[in-house]
Amino acid sequence: MSPPYRYTIRYSALDGRALGAIAVEPDFEPACAWAEFQGIRRGALPAVVPGEGSDVVPLWDPRDGPPWLAGVRIEPRARPAGASLAAEVSPAFFRPLAEAGSSLLVESGALEAGERYRYRVCAFPSDAPEPPAAGAAGLQFAEERRPLPLVSGSLDGFLTRSTAAAAPDPGDHPVFVHAAVLEQALDMARLSPEVETGGVLLGRLHRSAVPADVFLEITALVLTRHTEATSASFTFTPEAWADARRAVERRGAGELMVGFEHHHPHFCRRCPPARRPRCALRGPFLSQEDRLLQRACFPAPYQVALLVTDRGAGELLTTLYGWRAGLLVERGFHRLETPAAPEPVAA
Repeated sequence: MSPPYRYTIRYSALDGRALGAIAVEPDFEPACAWAEFQGIRRGALPAVVPGEGSDVVPLWDPRDGPPWLAGVRIEPRARPAGASLAAEVSPAFFRPLAEAGSSLLVESGALEAGERYRYRVCAFPSDAPEPPAAGAAGLQFAEERRPLPLVSGSLDGFLTRSTAAAAPDPGDHPVFVHAAVLEQALDMARLSPEVETGGVLLGRLHRSAVPADVFLEITALVLTRHTEATSASFTFTPEAWADARRAVERRGAGELMVGFEHHHPHFCRRCPPARRPRCALRGPFLSQEDRLLQRACFPAPYQVALLVTDRGAGELLTTLYGWRAGLLVERGFHRLETPAAPEPVAA
């Protein structure tokens, strides 16, 4: 096991002046789960969740060396002897932490609001004690390891019956969304143009033998009755999860809750027409609340978020987001054109 590290972000002005340093605690769990999932996709790791965990190893800046980071490497612990399943995480992983930390510099007066800055990430060996070994005195906990529910499926067959709705990244697991799900999401956005709406996505994970891979099929959208929605936010209540579980049981198709869907109303409808083409809110984006919801409720590396963005004048844009190297990013998907698509579901 690699030694634990503590991480610091150091800031400087564009003229080179030091602005300060802020200690951070990176959330590497999504990146580790993503790295293990890549091994599962290749058939090199057992299809269980959670796995045996991963080590996070600093990648030092080739010019300056320690403690300056050029990223980190995730090494699944369950890798077979001699196999290399390491996945590299780029410095972009630390950007959200750097942006959040810069607000503290603004509060302290070290940085002006709106001022541009540079940052670098440092890692230092931690002096934290090693966790107690199994069987040591005290209460011990262990997460239950469950088989990842995979069903047999032909990736080539799904590709034949689908069209690319957004260009896939070659490193992402393929995602196929039934046309009925997409149409249902668009219909709900049209019926509730002033407030955010949404629901839970159901689907199945498939194991393809040739080519060898794991891919996701999104089969249904459960429009839960118990949600809290406004013109700028959307949240699930405990009753909403009960709705989704009942829908899964009622359908009896072995589906999983694989993500959530929601729509953003036309935020720019009250802006002057001349400003609308340049408004950042006119395009697709996940808010901080959306990202927190995905992290808390749908953290598995195969889980996704489907967003419908109202751009005004009847234009609705559909975007899919998923996990990649620990970050929630816009990703590609395929629209599954098949007469066997299931009917929309209401809980």
